[in-house]
Amino acid sequence: MLRQGLEAAPGIERLPEQVALDVLPAGRPDLPIIGVDDETLLPAEVMARGPLLLAGPPGAGRTVALVTLAYALRRSNPDTELIYIGARRSAVASLPIWNRSVVGAEDLAGIVEDLVEHSSGNPGALGIFIEGLTEFTDTSAESGVGRLVSASIKADQWVIGESETSTWSSAWSLSQPFKSGRRGLLLNPGDIEGDSLLNTSLGRISPEFIPGRGYIVGRGKARKLQVALPPENRD
Repeated sequence: MLRQGLEAAPGIERLPEQVALDVLPAGRPDLPIIGVDDETLLPAEVMARGPLLLAGPPGAGRTVALVTLAYALRRSNPDTELIYIGARRSAVASLPIWNRSVVGAEDLAGIVEDLVEHSSGNPGALGIFIEGLTEFTDTSAESGVGRLVSASIKADQWVIGESETSTWSSAWSLSQPFKSGRRGLLLNPGDIEGDSLLNTSLGRISPEFIPGRGYIVGRGKARKLQVALPPENRD
C-alpha cells in the first residue's frame, strides 16, 4: 500500500477511560451530552425528563456521574433550576452548580412540601438530584421524598435517584417510580442488573472495572458509554 501511494488504513479506536465534559458539545436543552458512546465514539446524550435511576457498586463512580449529569444539564439548558438532595453529608452539596441543596432527613422533612409544590409547576424547569435515595427509607422524610418524586415526574421534571446497586431492592416504595420508568444509568453493572433494575437486558458484559463505564438504558435498549468527568474531577 505504501509503494502504491495509498493512504494507511485508519487505526481502530476504543472507548477512552477518561474524558472531560467540557471538551464535549453541550447538546440540546432536553438532550444534554454526558459522555462518549462506545459504538460510535461520538458524544452520548441522555433525555433530561422524567425519572433516571443511577446505580452501581462501590467505586463505580456514581457520585461523579451525578455531578456530571448536573453540569451537563446546566451546559445544555442554563435556565434550569438544579436542586440537590442528600441523605447524608457530602461534599457534593456545597458545589456551586446547585440553586438549592438540602441534606439529611430531618431538614428535608421540614421543607419537602414546599419542594413538592415548587416542582409541580413549569414542566421541565427543574433538575432534582437525589444522592443516596434509598437511605431515606424508614426515615421521617421517606413519604415526603416519595411525594416529591411522584409530583416531579408528573410535572415532567428530570429526577435522578442515585444509590448503590444492592440497596435498590430493599427500598420498594422509593425505588418503584425509577424502576417502572425503565430509564437509568448503570455503572459497571453485573450480568443481570439491567433485567433486575430496569427490565432491560444489557447483553454481554465486559469484566473490566473502569470508574464511569456503564450503560444508558431507555426505551428497552441499552448503550454502553464512558461518563465524562465534570470540572471538579479533572486531573
